[in-house]
Amino acid sequence: MARIHTCLLLMLSLLLGCDVPVAGNEKTPAPSTWIGGTLRLDDGSAEPGGPAFLFRFACDDPPPPAGSGLPQDFVVVPEESFDGASAPFVFPLVPADACYLLGGFVDRDRDFHYAYSATSQATAGDLAVAATQVEVGQLAGDWIEPVTGMILRANTLVEIERPAFRTIGLSSGVAEVPGLSLDPAGSPIGDALFGLESRDVESDLVDVTAPFFTVVFAPDGDGDGLPDDLNGDGIPEILWPRIAIRRLEPTDPQALTLSDPTVQLAALPLPFNPLDPADPAWDLIAQALALGIPFDGQSVLPATSLALLVPGLVVTSLEPLELTPIADVAASGAEVLGRYQILVMNSTGQTWSLPNELSQYGEDDQGSPFLVEMPAD
Repeated sequence: MARIHTCLLLMLSLLLGCDVPVAGNEKTPAPSTWIGGTLRLDDGSAEPGGPAFLFRFACDDPPPPAGSGLPQDFVVVPEESFDGASAPFVFPLVPADACYLLGGFVDRDRDFHYAYSATSQATAGDLAVAATQVEVGQLAGDWIEPVTGMILRANTLVEIERPAFRTIGLSSGVAEVPGLSLDPAGSPIGDALFGLESRDVESDLVDVTAPFFTVVFAPDGDGDGLPDDLNGDGIPEILWPRIAIRRLEPTDPQALTLSDPTVQLAALPLPFNPLDPADPAWDLIAQALALGIPFDGQSVLPATSLALLVPGLVVTSLEPLELTPIADVAASGAEVLGRYQILVMNSTGQTWSLPNELSQYGEDDQGSPFLVEMPAD
């Protein structure tokens, strides 16, 4: 009877407009707002030619090529929602007091899929949406002012494909799984030296035609006709593409998840094959000179082969860059053995990584990781 009286009193208080305290718990969502506006086709197109995918990034964790950030969320703008050259968009449930970058692309070849690294980015023929910064205000009482009236502009044709590649031996020219062997003290038994070779992909998941690496050399500041050696190692510097070799979660059987915390190895792209410096297939400086591509820190040499050196150093800081011997990192208690992802980022911001999901679609060389291991006794 007392429970019935309590319920009646609660109902009466609601009818009379009295305040009823409501306490949140760990499942109560945090206060949020929304960002809305219009996506415009600014390339002269009258129709989109496909759906658009818009992404929200944190300003301090930007996407390629400015950084390696992943989107915090994304929204789909269906093709049918366009009225001529414009369509509305809304990002719901946006946290307050933060800076975001909004960007994306119009998927004109209709091959986007959010769940796969090989299909979750712009491809040749798509229309890129210029990144736009937006500030979301603070929570004021129980209200966050929404951001409205934003204009996003799709205005840049994506001209090249992602840098799809396989790993090969520099001396053999055949596919191989590269890696570092460590001695019992954790020091590398020599450097890892191998090649990346671009390759077409034709599969049930995604097709890639005529990919290449966007090689950008350091500028020729001293006027000797060659790219400068910026880090003093005696080798002309390659600014792009950028390479990241990061440890994978050992419990993931598909080898697609980065470990947490991850370990990133230093990787140095080389302008030639150290095993055969005169080999024209790997001599990128000679290729640039033959094509008349200037060494200005911006011009792109489209390359299909890239030699890579991994010296057994761990990147312990990016800003400023700090490298630590892998033996010292292992001695600190960090786990360094296992499989690593090889990620290539072109100057366009497009990426490709090994291993990737294509290994499940019959592309065996797309499942090859970089290995750090101790040789068996």
